[in-house]
Amino acid sequence: ATGAAASWTLDACLSDNPLFKDFDGGDYTFGVSSPLLNKGVMLPWMENARDLAGQARLVGKPDIGCYESPLTPHTIFIVQ
Repeated sequence: ATGAAASWTLDACLSDNPLFKDFDGGDYTFGVSSPLLNKGVMLPWMENARDLAGQARLVGKPDIGCYESPLTPHTIFIVQ
């Protein structure tokens, strides 16, 4: 909403290593074992949003940070 501040609460702080794919090389996307995967809070503006890499912001539950990870090896597809 324009002019309205988002309202949310922080239930927990994460102090674990975020396990970026290549921190030294400047790749701050998450590895498949990152504790930040699927730990974000779903907000209404995310429905059609894109991350900094241009990927859909919502791939399951949102990740914490400016990048949304693509489907991980733990993703299960059910095809009917």
